[in-house]
This record gives sequence, structure tokens and C-alpha cells, in this order.
Amino acid sequence: MQKLWESLILKLTEILTLYQSLLELSKRKKTILVSADTQELDSIIRQEQSIILNLGEFEKERQNIIKQIGALHNVKADDLTLSQVIKLADEDSAKRLSHLGDSLKTIGAEITELNHINTQLIKQALHFVNYSINILARNVADPNYAPQGQSSNTNQARAFIDHKV
Repeated sequence: MQKLWESLILKLTEILTLYQSLLELSKRKKTILVSADTQELDSIIRQEQSIILNLGEFEKERQNIIKQIGALHNVKADDLTLSQVIKLADEDSAKRLSHLGDSLKTIGAEITELNHINTQLIKQALHFVNYSINILARNVADPNYAPQGQSSNTNQARAFIDHKV
């Protein structure tokens, strides 16, 4: 049984480490969004995707450990929360699990806050891009008068703008 507790603690520690990495990336993303460095933003997004994939794998492994603990205690694994698992653990494991749970909650709250800020920054950037496109479209859409028998280039300019967007 002790081996299961150690496995769970190890898996939660690995998950915590990944969330810490995700938090650091979110902080960097905030700075990059402000500076509008698209190449660095792309790099961070790729790193985040990799971490999220790893988190998914670790979460599956954690769920398997929880199923084993539930089976040993005749409790349905779907009904087990971390606080309930802590009650089933020995004193030392319970303390370590409780500490890991608190750390995960704290980091989760920080990531949520940074994601909210980053979302607002992205919305502002998108608003600015849309505003700029509208300004360009108005300038291009202004009537162009050409001498009689010649066509204006308005349609060509509009196609250029549409193509780039």
C-alpha cells in the first residue's frame, strides 16, 4: 500500500512541476504579448502544447493510481477527491499529499489569473488589428475618380487587402 502512496505523491509532484513550467510560460507570454513578438509567442505556444500533452498523460497515470487506491479501500475511484484520498492515507503521506494539493491550488489560481490577463491582451491586440484593417479598408474604399474611359484601381486594392487578411 505504501508503494501506491509514493506513486501518487511522485505523480502529483511531476504534475506540479509541469504546472510550474506552465506558469512560467504564462508569465513570459504576458511580456511577449505586450511586446508583440510573434515568433517568440509561437515558440511559447508550442511549449505550452507540449506541457499540456504531458499533463494529459500524467493525469491518466494519476487516475490509474487513484483507481488502485479506491479498489483497496472499496471506494469508487470516480467519487474520490484529493481530500478524501488524504483521509485514507497514512499520516506522513497525508501531510505530503495535502501540501501538494495546496501547491496545485495556488499555481492553478495563478495560471487562471495570468490566462485571464493574457486573454485580455490578445483581445486588445485583435481589436487594434481590426481597427487598423477598417482604417485601411476605408482608405482603399474611398472613391477613385479616373479620367473618362479609364478604370480606377479600387477593386485591385480591395483584393490586395482581402488577400492579406
